[in-house]
Amino acid sequence: MKSLLFAIAVVVTGQVVYHVAARGAPPHASPYVIIAIAYGVALLVTVIAGLVAHELSAEIPPAGLLLRGVALGCAVPLVEIGYIYSYRRGLPISTGPLTVLAIATIVLLPIGVVHFRDQLSWLNVLGTVVAAVGIWLMRA
Repeated sequence: MKSLLFAIAVVVTGQVVYHVAARGAPPHASPYVIIAIAYGVALLVTVIAGLVAHELSAEIPPAGLLLRGVALGCAVPLVEIGYIYSYRRGLPISTGPLTVLAIATIVLLPIGVVHFRDQLSWLNVLGTVVAAVGIWLMRA
């Protein structure tokens, strides 16, 4: 049971980092640059091949954009590896992803409000409570 909880924690951590990094990307930044950075970190071979082929931009991205790309590059494998281990340890495919996403949403709620100044309504709070109850109901 502990290994399943650890695997779900890995997935939730990856989801939270992913959404925070994606949400914080500057609106004027090219999504192609962000994705190239993210996958470059996750797939180092792609970056090396791109550098060798001289097909990557010679422009150095601003530090904030580079940081978001690195964060996304770290988050993607956490999500995928976490799901694989979760499934191997018994996470049902029919309800498992919903449980994981509900937990990530609950974790992201205060981050969105505090860090990104998202608006919080009573409906959001009620939705969070319903999600928590849903997680509890699906635990069987």
